[in-house]
Amino acid sequence: MAEPSLPPETLEAFGGDPLRALVFYEKYALRDLEDRVLETRPEAMWLRVARELASVEPDPERKASWERAFYWLLEDFKFLPGGRILHGAGNPRKVTLINCYVEAIQGDSLEAIFAAVQNCARTYSRGGGVGTDISPLRPRGAPVHNAARVSTGAVSFMELFSLTTGIIGQAGRRGALMITIADHHPDVLEFCRVKRDLASVRFANISVRLSDAFLRAVERDEPWRLWFEGPEVGRIERVIPARQLWQELVQGARDWAEPGVLFWDTVLRLSTSNYGGMAPVTTNPCGEEPLEHGGSCDLGSLNLVWFVQDPFTPQARLDFDTLGRAVEVGVRLLDNVHDYNRGRHALPHQEEASLRARRIGLGITGLADALILLGLRYDSDEGIAFAERVMRFVKERAYRASIALAQEKGPFPAFDPHRHLDSPFFRDFPEDILEGIRKHGLRNVSLLTIPPVGSGSAMAGVSNGLEPVFALSYVRRSESLSRQSFRVLHPVVARYLEVAGQGLDPTELEGTEDPEGYLAERLPPYFVTAHRVDPLRRVEMQAALQRHIDQSISSTINLPRTTPVETVERIYLHAWRMGLKGVSVYREGSREGILLTPEEARRSSITLLRDRVQTLARQALPDLQVGEERPPEEQIEAVVRALVERVRGRGSEGEGLLQERPERLEGPTYRIPTPFGTAFVTITEHGGEPFEVFGRLGKAGSDAEADAEAIGRLCSILLRLRGPGSGLERLQLIVDQLEGIGGSRWLGYGAERVRSIPDAFALALKKYLADRGVRREEGHLAPSAEARGFANLCPRCQRWELVTVGGCTVCTHCGFREC
Repeated sequence: MAEPSLPPETLEAFGGDPLRALVFYEKYALRDLEDRVLETRPEAMWLRVARELASVEPDPERKASWERAFYWLLEDFKFLPGGRILHGAGNPRKVTLINCYVEAIQGDSLEAIFAAVQNCARTYSRGGGVGTDISPLRPRGAPVHNAARVSTGAVSFMELFSLTTGIIGQAGRRGALMITIADHHPDVLEFCRVKRDLASVRFANISVRLSDAFLRAVERDEPWRLWFEGPEVGRIERVIPARQLWQELVQGARDWAEPGVLFWDTVLRLSTSNYGGMAPVTTNPCGEEPLEHGGSCDLGSLNLVWFVQDPFTPQARLDFDTLGRAVEVGVRLLDNVHDYNRGRHALPHQEEASLRARRIGLGITGLADALILLGLRYDSDEGIAFAERVMRFVKERAYRASIALAQEKGPFPAFDPHRHLDSPFFRDFPEDILEGIRKHGLRNVSLLTIPPVGSGSAMAGVSNGLEPVFALSYVRRSESLSRQSFRVLHPVVARYLEVAGQGLDPTELEGTEDPEGYLAERLPPYFVTAHRVDPLRRVEMQAALQRHIDQSISSTINLPRTTPVETVERIYLHAWRMGLKGVSVYREGSREGILLTPEEARRSSITLLRDRVQTLARQALPDLQVGEERPPEEQIEAVVRALVERVRGRGSEGEGLLQERPERLEGPTYRIPTPFGTAFVTITEHGGEPFEVFGRLGKAGSDAEADAEAIGRLCSILLRLRGPGSGLERLQLIVDQLEGIGGSRWLGYGAERVRSIPDAFALALKKYLADRGVRREEGHLAPSAEARGFANLCPRCQRWELVTVGGCTVCTHCGFREC
């Protein structure tokens, strides 16, 4: 389905895939100062980035040579630079090419706090994200020398950082923020609970920095000493059971997906930058870069899918020769970013840290897809061993490239060969690399990471980072694109089916009761997805890669809805013992996710319908009890039954409140495409008035069919009631209530847009009213004739005036904006 906001050549460049095309067009295509899009195909973006980053080379010959090399690297998405690089190179606006920074709070005072907040705001305004640590701030109840007398605590200031992050816009996206705290801080328990009301600290990720001492105390069930020390407060201490904090961590991760954990002693022990003012104090927002104050993330990822030859055959292999060349060119491209970005950082200490350490983050993406193309199961011994072989290869070629750059351009200014090689990270390096470091130095203090490559991987059409394939078919949500929801058939699945002669249109899955099962029957067993990978094996895959990465890895272990808290506990302990530097988990349903399985997408829509039905029903039945612990489908059924009983019970002796149903009725049926399949909605008539509503959707006995039946029953009760008002008037009231209920997916545009099953019923009823010549007056929900073709319903003013302007969805009536 074509996107109305996309030029035809853009959609064509991405094979008709609207998600990939929109990510490119709305996130990364160059715009001028009047917000006009200047690039409509990725080739223009690759050429721009190659030209700009080669411009820092010292003479015309090398500029031209490296521009060609950089274009080769970028072409066909072989290499995905960080989003800020794609957005910022050649951009006439004041933006940084660095994805994220760390901003330390420089003291335990209001002045230090607000200085850090101001620095965060400045960073967001240039397009960068921020990580900060609140451990330097005194705990709740500590003395202060002002009118308050005692401190509100470190956690109380998290909202200030969070709101600042949410307020400062970045071309349709918010800033990114990580807040961490040490495991010994007296406010750590409050920190673990702060986001559980789903309203506090909404614009931050949070993680606890765990020490080996704490984790050993957990293993031994020992007490744990919380403490804070400062010149104004002295030393504050209290003792808790170590497992009390541990339980908060694992329960929070299972039920609310936060906080994550950072194994901080492992981070420090294996860091290559524990000297010269470069020692890490916390991480960037996604956790893959432990950084010093002002330290930055200069990121790019090798797309492993591109290097697979003869996929889905016994001869399938990875082209290591071409991969090696890509590593070398990628190291130079990322190193050039530091020179190109001079004057583009938001703050002087960020530029100073960038040029002192020249830290880069070369990583990989598309690992899961590459393994599938090679016929290797993600969680098999062979799959994990192959992934480690690839990462070891990337590590050694990257370090040789950095040595060569140091010979050509000089090592990073803070380089100390003795201090640098003290890190245990170098214990298994080949001797020739170690000798090269001693003799020539390194151009970069650290070189390797695996960042999240969410938007970049979506644009390239590959799996994200080291993550397993999330699902064979899923719903992807977006807050920063003009379209908020996409139904995705994972590209490597489509590629296999095409090769196998089983081509599949994604619309074939609409209305399918079990899309995963439908697809899995057609695929080999090495097509394993995230919820079917043993989470401990998932940890072992990450550990195999972490051994060859000098920084860290951003990843989330996706877990099924039914996962118990004990599984999260095992994941955390296994991750620590296996040498991970950090880990986070997401149990499906614990909070709103970006990627949703078909079952979770359906569940979200049903929950919205349940809430709307209960709200309406309680107006008539204030004491309604439906059992909140029951599934949403059962709650809806309970509401319907309660309404039926109430209506029957209120009839007079001679006449019930419901009109008697004749034996035979007729009426039109409307065919309405929905995100869950095609709905057929029938409105029967009696005496020239609408009398009943029936809906069919999906297979008999399916959840979708049950939902459609429930909506039809409720509509029929309202139409059959004896009382004031005509059936047509009541039908309009029903439309008012059902229209605009949004689920996780949508289908169609303008007046034909369907957001959920109830919204589909509303559309059918509106068509019926229009066919009967009924028109709404000013103030009702129907779109004007002019708006019907391109505008959508505004959630604030309920007018059909919601249009896309410059990549942002805006209401032309009330000014509401979705970005």
